[in-house]
Amino acid sequence: MVIAPAAHGLKFSEFKIDYHQSKLAGVDSRYVNLPIEIPADIDAVQQKMGEFFKK
Repeated sequence: MVIAPAAHGLKFSEFKIDYHQSKLAGVDSRYVNLPIEIPADIDAVQQKMGEFFKK
């Protein structure tokens, strides 16, 4: 998983994952960014990021 938060956000990675998967009870996840699963390979990461930024 690639998470690009501000430095202080690194403390709350579990919360961010749960938020974006709508797993937090009582929290309306209105700004969800669903996870994108790719192999743990630098070429696969670069390819997916290239696809994302071409949008």
